[in-house]
Amino acid sequence: MPDAPDTATAVALACEAIADAASATVAAMRAAPSVPTATPIRARVVAARSRLRTVTPDTVLDAGADYDREATARLRQCRTALRLLASARADQARAQHYLDSGRLDRKLPAAQRRALLEGHSPSPDDLALINKLALGPVGPARTTAALIDHAQSVVDAGITEATRLRVVGLATTLTARGRQRLTGEVAIADVAARALEARTETADALAGLRRSLQSTRTSEYDVAALAAAQDVRARAWVAALGRDAVGVQAWTGRGATQVHYRPDVSATAVAIGQSLRGALLTVAASSMLAAHFAGGSSPFTERWRSAARDVPRGRAGALDAAPATGLSRLRGLVVGIEDLQVNQSKRVSILRVQTPTSQRTLVLPHFNPRYVGLRVGTSIDLRAVRSPDVLAEFTNNNTRTRLQVLEAAWGGPGGYLVDRRDLASEAEDSWLVWLVREVRPAFDALPSSINGSWSLGLWASLAVSASTLS
Repeated sequence: MPDAPDTATAVALACEAIADAASATVAAMRAAPSVPTATPIRARVVAARSRLRTVTPDTVLDAGADYDREATARLRQCRTALRLLASARADQARAQHYLDSGRLDRKLPAAQRRALLEGHSPSPDDLALINKLALGPVGPARTTAALIDHAQSVVDAGITEATRLRVVGLATTLTARGRQRLTGEVAIADVAARALEARTETADALAGLRRSLQSTRTSEYDVAALAAAQDVRARAWVAALGRDAVGVQAWTGRGATQVHYRPDVSATAVAIGQSLRGALLTVAASSMLAAHFAGGSSPFTERWRSAARDVPRGRAGALDAAPATGLSRLRGLVVGIEDLQVNQSKRVSILRVQTPTSQRTLVLPHFNPRYVGLRVGTSIDLRAVRSPDVLAEFTNNNTRTRLQVLEAAWGGPGGYLVDRRDLASEAEDSWLVWLVREVRPAFDALPSSINGSWSLGLWASLAVSASTLS
């Protein structure tokens, strides 16, 4: 066994390793992409113009392809940055090894030893670069270890934003693809079968990713390769389901003054929406996994492996709805929306839903349903609480007159209050819900935690883009 280095040698080697770690960290910060804050907003504008027919479908498809290419380039930059951070961590570990092998813990006071290991003050040029690229200012007292952690957070944010941009790019094209096939050429049974096939395949893809994360024999690079392959397949399903979603929406027979309800069409539209959300979730999760795991071991990879091992698989239908005692299941078609400003800070939306037997009132408090895709013509399958006077808590001097008019028109105050899911609690018992919460900054598969499912039709791209901006 070689002799341990003397104190002077150990200090010199440790300082050299610390300097290498700091250099790799700064290089990682330089490689990391800046956050594209304006691009998703531009995507929403393009999608809206497509919906209003002010641009051609080809223009929208080209824009979506541009967003996807930009996302791919940014993910590539992030992978480079992650590899540099892996090198920085190795250098930091090398410095620790030199200090341990030199037995400096016995020869130096603890404070001096800690200062030697972590004590790197970035140069003014380094600080200027880090302050420009980072999420916040970095003071001159930052140690190398803290700089590595800070750089990791910057790269993690870059991967999330690039993934979000990929999802937005896919969503932008949905309306345009639908305009290419707004017909009844395909039998409704065939569309339903395709939605089920997509749902099964994307569920299998996510299950496969979970198994790869659980296995100690699967390397980081193997996980990255599998995730990249699943991403490609899921994006193909998004394109196919987008066409179906808009085509089925047309079958509702929306006219100038009314929406026609067909239970079979409505059920199929909801099924497509469920499958489309599952496919987009697979895209988001796979993109993030592929980027992080290609960069080697990191806090992200350790957290995902730990969750795959420790969190139960949970219910297969976790994306659809959460069962709860005392809830009613409301299935039908949204035929009207009334907005109500209760006071300066509270706003509610009241939906009239056509069911197979009658029209019902459904209240969604505190958010605009249009931003999650709930619009006139949307098919729903929601869980709600039945109330004999669903609008009582929203009645005051500002709203009383209008609510009285609505109640008279609807035949009474009875209705339903939409149920919200407790995703934090569910994530402890369902890996799929844990996954939803983990990728939520990039794509929200359960927007506003609404308990249930609904169709994504003509406004699909706006709904998905909005959910990534909230």
